[in-house]
Amino acid sequence: MPAEPSLAESGDLPRAVAEDSAQAPLLGGLPNFDRRQRAALRAIGRSLLTAGQYAQARAVFAALLHLDPTHLADLAAAAEAFQAEGKPAQAASLLQVCLLLGGREPDIPLRLAECQLALGYPPAARIALDLAEEYAVRSENAMALARIALMRNGMVT
Repeated sequence: MPAEPSLAESGDLPRAVAEDSAQAPLLGGLPNFDRRQRAALRAIGRSLLTAGQYAQARAVFAALLHLDPTHLADLAAAAEAFQAEGKPAQAASLLQVCLLLGGREPDIPLRLAECQLALGYPPAARIALDLAEEYAVRSENAMALARIALMRNGMVT
């Protein structure tokens, strides 16, 4: 029986992440990593993001996504790296996947709205802001509500 294609080969993994995971030298040893080791890699990826080493951070999160393509935190972190690199289309693609997978944190549609604005799609940004506001109200997230209000008033793009 032929082996099932990987998510990257089948096209189910967003293309940008698939390209990163194909280049990630970490993949060889990752399949045997346990939860603690994967958590440690996530911490390394977050540290790389904080340090502004976005390509390296994307490689870490792409490797983790190769193992678990539905891990919301890894998808959101990879999107954050793309957004920080000035690649809003790739970030938006991953953020949309987060929403499709059930991500209900207001930061996800809020960052999607930022990407949509950067891409020149104000109507799509308004829809994303409406969703962010709904999630922020439900979770009583005052900081997200303040960011949404600033974006709506054109003070933050």
